Amino acid sequence: MAEDRGGLQDSLQNAQNGEEGEHVVVFNSLSRSKERLVGRGPNQRSLTWYMCGPTVYDVSHVGHARNYVSFDIIRRVLEDVFGYDITLQMNVTDIDDKIIARSNENSEPFVTLSRRMEHAFFTDLKNLRCRPPTVVTRVSEYIPDVVKYIDSLIQRGFAYAVPSGSVYFDSGAFKSAGYRYAKLEPLSAGNLELLREGEGALSTAAAALGDGKKAAADFALWKASKPGEPVWDCSWSANPGRPGWHIECSAMASTELGCPIDMHSGGVDLKFPHHDNEIAQAEAYHECHDWVRYWLHSGHLHIEGLKMSKSLKNFISIEKCLERYSAAQLRILFLLHKYDAPMNYSEEGMLEAVRLHRTFVDFDGAAAGALRDVSRLKYADVCLRPTEAERELLSTLAKKKSIVRAALADNFNTPDALLALVSLVGAANGYLAAIETREERRYVDANTLSAVLEYVRATLNVFGVETTAASDGGDGGLVEQVLDVFGDFRMSVRNKALETAGILRAGSSDGRGSEGAVSAAEELVKEVLGVCDRVRDENLPRLGVRLEDKADGSFVWKREDAIELMREVERKKAAEEEKRAEKERRRREEEEKAAKELELAKLSPEVMFKEGERANKYSKWDEQGVPTHDKEGNEISKSAKKKLLKDRERQTKLHTKYLEQLQQTQ
Repeated sequence: MAEDRGGLQDSLQNAQNGEEGEHVVVFNSLSRSKERLVGRGPNQRSLTWYMCGPTVYDVSHVGHARNYVSFDIIRRVLEDVFGYDITLQMNVTDIDDKIIARSNENSEPFVTLSRRMEHAFFTDLKNLRCRPPTVVTRVSEYIPDVVKYIDSLIQRGFAYAVPSGSVYFDSGAFKSAGYRYAKLEPLSAGNLELLREGEGALSTAAAALGDGKKAAADFALWKASKPGEPVWDCSWSANPGRPGWHIECSAMASTELGCPIDMHSGGVDLKFPHHDNEIAQAEAYHECHDWVRYWLHSGHLHIEGLKMSKSLKNFISIEKCLERYSAAQLRILFLLHKYDAPMNYSEEGMLEAVRLHRTFVDFDGAAAGALRDVSRLKYADVCLRPTEAERELLSTLAKKKSIVRAALADNFNTPDALLALVSLVGAANGYLAAIETREERRYVDANTLSAVLEYVRATLNVFGVETTAASDGGDGGLVEQVLDVFGDFRMSVRNKALETAGILRAGSSDGRGSEGAVSAAEELVKEVLGVCDRVRDENLPRLGVRLEDKADGSFVWKREDAIELMREVERKKAAEEEKRAEKERRRREEEEKAAKELELAKLSPEVMFKEGERANKYSKWDEQGVPTHDKEGNEISKSAKKKLLKDRERQTKLHTKYLEQLQQTQ
């Protein structure tokens, strides 16, 4: 007995391995290496985090989703698994060359466009189940902070105003003061094309140099506004203007999070010049060399080998994507890839994510159903001692917990964590399947299965992946709706049963005989089963309930996402319709083939080479009607004549069969 309990204790103890003294390591783009993530406070678990948000001139696409969902997963892992306390700031760039250009194209104020697109963006984030930021900062609401920031840089000699009123960061002065420019992408420091892209579509290098810009590497902090552009007053010029792109993030982050900031994140394409310019501005402003301690960058999302982007017009909007797939399925797609590595978006990849999500959903429903079955047993009849199968499952649970935790602590390695979770679900499914074959104790151990189910649910919740119907704080009227469905179901079944009874009575009294009554009853049985199927396949899925019939005549119901269930119903209907259409196509082909054969069978062997399709192909025939010469008068070869004789033999059989059938019908 001691060995048995010891085995169980060892299994449970293994679940705790690795937690004492563990630490999270992240890949820091600044050092280009993995570093231990050390926060602030007594337990080193408090973090400030600035996340580059959207430039709101158009709808967001799946490439944006990859970035924001990946960092949402990282945030959830840090908060829910490792206990970090995070203050997350996200900016909204609502003043930018792209926004101005698009608003002018649409003949609408830039504020109207930016607010509409901003609302769409946060709606997308909500639909993707991203946690909201702690602080959201719009550029247009921080103009005084930006002006003050730029004025300080001018006063310290790190920026200069030109006659038009524009202000540029002085890269030469920055380097002369002992600072290092382009820390994130040093090899890109002289890339003029990237520098031009960073200045915006409405700026030109020639105009800037003509206006007094000192060097090509100097970038705009403030732009003198042109006609049709938004304007704000500034302290260094009588000419009004607007902020440059890079200064917006530095100023707003400094206002809300101060210096230093613990973490800064964004897409890998923002490293240079945007993030490098942020670093230069902030280090000059704060007179420091470590404005941000950890830089995290998400990898590109490609489609057909190219980066998904609005400029390439190869993007799929988040809204359109969520019309086909659930947020959970899209999240699983991203979980299958390391956040900082490039990934490819494809239908094949999405189908794999759908399959994996179905694996989790099916396990959740099966496990919950098995636990309900146990709860219906008399407590006195339930054995609590774990079997070897339960001990083995608990041991697997402990091992997978350790693997998942270690993977997440290693730069948020979600592919390995997800693989371990799938393996755990596979082991639990094997345990559930084996229950059915037991000679005794054909029920699960509630404690063991609950431990596995709760861990799988908790881990998926950390990832933001739902496997059961979302709750709104109660049932949301679900019970009442289910009762309504089953009330209608019972009424339909009862009415059909009464109708069947009436027909059976009529069959014995009106002379139709038992054969007619039985036939009618069989037809009504089909209708009753049809009603049962409609409840299972149409009514309940709309309410987020999956009802499955089991081989032993029992059933199990599962709570799932109603939208995804209805998508599944529609896919099943489409497949059935395709199958029906294919069957109909084949039927028509068979009919056409039979009709053609019938017309051919009408010809006697004596005239088959003189009439129909073969008419005018030959000029002479023998006494049996077999051609001897072609239409040009050339004699038929022996091999060709042999084939013609075989054709005549087949036609003889067809024609004989036709005549027999014709005689039978007369």
